[in-house]
Amino acid sequence: RLGIPVPRVIEVGTDEIRMEMVEGVQLKEALGHLPAQELEEACSRVGEIAGLLHAGGIAHGDLTTANLLLAPSPGPLGRLGQAASAKVVLLDFGLSRASSRTEDHAIDLFLLRECLKAGHPGLEQQAWEAIEKAYKRKYPKANQVLAQLRTIEQRRRYKHEG
Repeated sequence: RLGIPVPRVIEVGTDEIRMEMVEGVQLKEALGHLPAQELEEACSRVGEIAGLLHAGGIAHGDLTTANLLLAPSPGPLGRLGQAASAKVVLLDFGLSRASSRTEDHAIDLFLLRECLKAGHPGLEQQAWEAIEKAYKRKYPKANQVLAQLRTIEQRRRYKHEG
């Protein structure tokens, strides 16, 4: 698990995988409703998750706010909308693969950043700053990945200018 909150696998059959049902709200739905401090905490957790995932040699392939769940923590204070008492759970590893390639990790971050820009334009800067800061804490090669992310963003700009 690499220290990343994910649904527990209950049973693997020949044509199906049964997993734990995790209650919560997709991060894409929750972000616009969180107070500034809780937004920062939730996004910091997203950065930690991405950093741990990449440090473990895995590219998610679909790292979006739709595949991150804000789930209440157990206990009397565990309510949605309180990031301090909630955890962020990573979902949907259908496109994931073992990869330590800087480009693959940068593509994960590119997709996540594009989701923030498209779905949460007023929150994108604050959210991204928290994600990037936490990502750097958890992944020793973060600066290389972030440099590659800038290269990917430049390539994309050139494609749209012609």
